Amino acid sequence: MSDREAILETIRRNPDDDAPRLVYADWLDEHSESLTAEFIRAHIALARTLPDDPAMRSLSDRVSVLARELCDLPEFAQITAYALQGARQGLIGGIFATPSDLWDRRFGFTPLTIRGLCLSGLRTRKQAERVAAWPGLAEVSSLRVCPVRGAFSHSLVTLLDSRNLSVLRELDLSGGRFLWEWGGPPPPLPLRLPTVEILRLRGCNLTDRDVAWICRYGDFPALRELDLSNNSLCDGSAAALVRSRWGRQLTRLDIRRPERISRRLRRVLRVKFGSAVEGV
Repeated sequence: MSDREAILETIRRNPDDDAPRLVYADWLDEHSESLTAEFIRAHIALARTLPDDPAMRSLSDRVSVLARELCDLPEFAQITAYALQGARQGLIGGIFATPSDLWDRRFGFTPLTIRGLCLSGLRTRKQAERVAAWPGLAEVSSLRVCPVRGAFSHSLVTLLDSRNLSVLRELDLSGGRFLWEWGGPPPPLPLRLPTVEILRLRGCNLTDRDVAWICRYGDFPALRELDLSNNSLCDGSAAALVRSRWGRQLTRLDIRRPERISRRLRRVLRVKFGSAVEGV
C-alpha cells in the first residue's frame, strides 16, 4: 500500500476526523499537488465556520474558486463537474457516474473517499459485471441506481450480488422497473443484502407479484426501513408483507397510496408493524 493509499484508508476509517485530512493536505503539498491541498484546508475551514461568522462568505467564495480551478485539471475532468462542489471537508464523498465512468483511468488519480454512488445508464449484464468488479464499490455505503428506459432487471441482480458491496447500508431503486421485465420471468436467485438497512422502492410500479418476490426472496437481515410508497399496492402486496419476516425488525414501513388495500388488511398491517407502518 502506497503512502497516499494508507492516508486515504485512515480517512475512510475516520470520516468525521479532520486530522487525517490535514495530514493528507501536507502530503499533497510535499508532492506538488498544492492546489488540492489548499482546497482540502479551505473546505475544512469552511466546515468549522459558523453561519453568522463574517469569514463565512470569503471562505465559501474561496472554496468555489478552488473548485473551478480543480475542474481544469485533467485528473479531475471526469467527476469534478458532478461532485467537487459537494465535497465533504475537501474530499469527495459521493459521485454521479455511468458504468464506463467508474473504470476511467483518471479516477485512479483522484482523492476519492466515496461513500455514495448514484449510478446511471445501467442497461446490460456486462455493464453490471464491470461495475460489480470496480474496487471502489467496497467503500460505497449508499447506492442509488437511476431508472433507465428498458433497464434489464437481471443486470441489477448481477450488480447487487457483488461481494464488493460489503458495507452497503442504503439502496435506492426508486422510479424504475427493476425487478423484472414486463411479462418476463422473475430473477432466478434470492437477493441477499446482509448489510442493507434502508431499501427505497418509491414509484416503481410494483405489482403484487413484485412485492411477494421481495418478501419471499429478499434476504435483508439488517433491514430497518422499507419505502414502498407511490406504488398503488393491492391486497396481495399487503398479504405478502404480513407474511414476511420483518414484523419486529422494521422501524419504518412506508406504503403511502394504499387505496387498493382493503380496510381489513390495513388493520392487519397496523397490528403486524405497529407504529412503524406509514400511509394506512
